[in-house]
Amino acid sequence: MTFKKTFLMVLVLLAFSAGALNAVELTKVAVIDIGEIVRTYYQSAGGLKEVEKLKQDYKAHEEKILEQINTLKLKKGNAKADGNEAEAAEADKQIRTLYAELREYNKTVNNQIEKVTIKN
Repeated sequence: MTFKKTFLMVLVLLAFSAGALNAVELTKVAVIDIGEIVRTYYQSAGGLKEVEKLKQDYKAHEEKILEQINTLKLKKGNAKADGNEAEAAEADKQIRTLYAELREYNKTVNNQIEKVTIKN
C-alpha cells in the first residue's frame, strides 16, 4: 500500500469512529416517571401542611399558657402587696407548673415536627 492509500484509510476510519461516538451520545435516553414526581410533590406538600398546622396549634397553646402565667403573676403580685404569702406561694407554684408544661409541650411538638419532616 502506498502512503496516500494508508492515509486515506486512516482518515476514513477516524471519520467513521467520530460518527460512531456522536451516535452513542445521541442515543442516550432519560426515563422520567411523572407519576412519581407528582406523588412526591403532593406528599411533601402534605408534610408541609402538617408542619404548619402543628406550628399554629403550638402557637395557640403557647399564647393560652402565657396568658395564664401573666394572670398568675398579677395575682402573685397582688397577694404579696396584700401580705398574703400563702396565696403568693401558691401562684408561684402554679407559674412554675405552667412553665414546665410549656417546655414539655414544646419538646412534644418539636418531636412531632421532626417525625413529619423525616417521613417526607
